[in-house]
Amino acid sequence: MYYDQSISMVEALSFDKANIEDGYYLDEHDNMQVSFMWASQSEAPTRVSNVFQAEVCEQLNEVSCQTTFPETHVTYEVYLLSDDFRNPEDGILVAHMEDDYQYGGFHKKAVELVESFPSDRILIQQGQYYSIVVTQQVADGTYAFNTPLGYGEDPDYMTYQVGIINKNESFVLINGEWYDYSDESVRDSVFANPGIDNPAFDNFPIKGFCTAMNEENKDLEIRLIGDSDLAIYGRIVYTYKLRFASGSDAELPEDAQISWALADGGEELVDMTVDTSNGSSTAELIPKKEGETYLILTVDGVGTTVKRLNIFRIHATYFAFVDCKDDGSPIDRVYTGEPIEPEVIIYLDAPLYWQMEKDKDYAVEYSDNIRCGVGNLEIVPIGKLDGTPGFTLPFPIYPAKATITNLTESVGQITVSVADQKDTGITGYTVMYRPLGESEWESAQFSAESTELTLTGLTSGTQYEVQACGYVDVSDEYDFRYIENSYSGEPSEIMTSSALPEKQSFASRFAAFLQKLEAIPVLRLLTPALRAIMLFFERTFPVHK
Repeated sequence: MYYDQSISMVEALSFDKANIEDGYYLDEHDNMQVSFMWASQSEAPTRVSNVFQAEVCEQLNEVSCQTTFPETHVTYEVYLLSDDFRNPEDGILVAHMEDDYQYGGFHKKAVELVESFPSDRILIQQGQYYSIVVTQQVADGTYAFNTPLGYGEDPDYMTYQVGIINKNESFVLINGEWYDYSDESVRDSVFANPGIDNPAFDNFPIKGFCTAMNEENKDLEIRLIGDSDLAIYGRIVYTYKLRFASGSDAELPEDAQISWALADGGEELVDMTVDTSNGSSTAELIPKKEGETYLILTVDGVGTTVKRLNIFRIHATYFAFVDCKDDGSPIDRVYTGEPIEPEVIIYLDAPLYWQMEKDKDYAVEYSDNIRCGVGNLEIVPIGKLDGTPGFTLPFPIYPAKATITNLTESVGQITVSVADQKDTGITGYTVMYRPLGESEWESAQFSAESTELTLTGLTSGTQYEVQACGYVDVSDEYDFRYIENSYSGEPSEIMTSSALPEKQSFASRFAAFLQKLEAIPVLRLLTPALRAIMLFFERTFPVHK
């Protein structure tokens, strides 16, 4: 057998004549002239995708991809996307195909509709987004993906390529998460060492082969008008309408069939009713279970449009205390020994923002609302909101006004006695004091386990003003700005002490001692001798003032 060794590149071509008629249309992004195709493999499932927006009304007939490794199994998926799509799978699956390719190269595959798609062809209206998702798996079980590469602005080459990858055009799925391929950091992580300094990247070689529609309604665009976010609140109804894009002169084909559908599983989340009295151009949805699905509207001869529906249970999250302060905190709630029950106004979360009715939409339960500190007001949804998570609002309970019962003055100090408030839940007392006539207060604290505090280091001959208040420390962390770490009650009335006595000399203290001895008959005879001793000390060690 003879082998022609002069052949340096073997390439086989198979020409497809399916799109030679008028109206052939190609959706592609990879327009850069490439130097070579860079391929990679990954053990983790990896997929790549291109997203296209139809420039004309077109029918998708075939899709294509490019493989590098021999014996590659390729899976193709086609999705019609919602206008606000987040990734290439954010829509409904309309076609699914699989094939095995013995050799690397460029491959085309005719679309095969999934059974759930409510049409006999993929008719993509002007302005509609759709995606082609490709998964390549080689013989050893790993996943393959490739990208066109060119020589960027490298000074070693006389020519260079420029690749343009716009946002929302190409995506790559890595470790179960989709990434936009326009992000340079994503490309650097996927193709860490392509062998070229400053390479030029292009979009993935994935294409859609279409037939541009030549019917009179080729420029007609339809859209679904209605909310994307549906709140579960009793039997609230959401209305969706068929609307034709403004500026189109085309008219809906006579006797065109309009059909509404929900993506698989959508009937478990919402109840849908179609109004047939106006040509089926209106549908009503009642949400019943949390989740996400898609509403599908198909008009024969025009196309299919998709809208993502996010069904959620409305929450009661906005509130205001009745007679609250400017910062939203409740007015002062002072300990009385009775339960403290502040009133609140509750509002539904977005998108409704309705004010709820007490005992109809929610009930209120109080706890820890007698003693000083932080009480709790729990909102319990009922009625239409039954089953919706509630929430708890903390509110401060302040100590009652303190009372000073007595001031005891002595040399350099005052003992302050207060009325016992320990059973009210306070942490302790704060005593404020200042010399009479001064403006600045000093303070000291003591535990609620005691009712007395001795202030020391005071100035003899000076009168002091004294007042006290109870305080409570809050140890728990709260996310509410009006809940502080400590609360103080109303201060007591100011009490003024007598002038503090001067410090007595030894002689004066000894004289007082002798007076006490003279009052005892048995010891009275000792007092003359003791007085003589005292006189000796006063003369020998005089006291200087």
